[in-house]
Amino acid sequence: EKLRRDLIAWVGHDLRTPLASVRAIVEALADGIVDDPETTARYLRTAKRDIGALAGLIDDLFDMAQMDAGGLRLERGYNAISDLISDTLESFGRSAVERGVTLSGLAAPG
Repeated sequence: EKLRRDLIAWVGHDLRTPLASVRAIVEALADGIVDDPETTARYLRTAKRDIGALAGLIDDLFDMAQMDAGGLRLERGYNAISDLISDTLESFGRSAVERGVTLSGLAAPG
């Protein structure tokens, strides 16, 4: 039960954060606070990224519900850690640069 409460709290936080960002962006654009094309484009890219994050979280929730109900089976298999590192760096790279953070990763061959 504690795990379920913790999961709900985590999901609530992780859904609320990008949703608040998208809401602020839409309000700024709708109210005419932002009117230059460069800033508008940057805001729209951020909103698109955050909407993608929300969609990913919702997909994960559906997958978890299917696993819990026994409707989704996971199969073990070989996965190269270098692919995981590369995908992670690609996913978080732009966000890291925007925050002044440098990400790097290296996996030993084999």
